Amino acid sequence: MSRKNILPTVVAFILYAIFLFALIFFFGPSIKKNLEEGRYVERMDEYTKRELMAETRTFSLCYYTPYGSKMKDVVVRERPSDDLHQMLEALVDTPSRSVVLEGLISYIPDGTRLIGATIDDGIAFIDMSEEFLSSEDIEKAIDQVKKSVNALYPELRVFLLADGNPLD
Repeated sequence: MSRKNILPTVVAFILYAIFLFALIFFFGPSIKKNLEEGRYVERMDEYTKRELMAETRTFSLCYYTPYGSKMKDVVVRERPSDDLHQMLEALVDTPSRSVVLEGLISYIPDGTRLIGATIDDGIAFIDMSEEFLSSEDIEKAIDQVKKSVNALYPELRVFLLADGNPLD
């Protein structure tokens, strides 16, 4: 490349650097002042601390290995709902990194949502979205839900529905 071809690029770079320096020099102090007066930094620190200190809960969830089912303790962030809903939401979420690294498999398909869960007269009624039916092995998916619920509430019978239709 000849010097004539490089010269416009060098000049453009120098002008760009001068422009950025001028912006920082003239507007930097007012931006800093606004940040300090608005307490944005303190608010971000508070938000970060609150997120790190958020209460967590551990649930024992059922997954599969090539040799059968296995219960795995999974830590989840506390949610504003009861234990049953929190546990089921954790079960239908994408498995955590630790679950995957341990070689555990979930037969609950991606995209499955918890529609509802109630306990009445010793029975847990669990309603999953219709995506639940697209499981590679629906029996194992049902077993995952039942074993996970029974790890939390051993005395309950589990009645499973998919989009309001009974599965049992």
